[in-house]
Amino acid sequence: MIRKLEVVGWVEESKPNIIRQLLNQKTSVVLPDDKVYFVESRLAPIASSEKLNSVSQLIAKMLIYSENNLHERVVETLMTTETFFFGIIILLKLCKNSSYQN
Repeated sequence: MIRKLEVVGWVEESKPNIIRQLLNQKTSVVLPDDKVYFVESRLAPIASSEKLNSVSQLIAKMLIYSENNLHERVVETLMTTETFFFGIIILLKLCKNSSYQN
């Protein structure tokens, strides 16, 4: 039987690849090498809420307990969701103030 510390140690080394694979499986998004840095900062609050000491422990928990709410929370946290809402407001104001007329 593999001890928990061995799993966490392995996860620490493999963390970027595990996260890349999870995102790609769930969303078809490819996490580039230069964006891996934000994984730790975005997942730390989830690890804390799960009463875990590190993101590596969070990932180890995800590997042990596959396909649960935790996976969804992690994917949603890592995805950058942008909205065009404010861009539309600015565009509408520009159109309203423009001198273009029918």
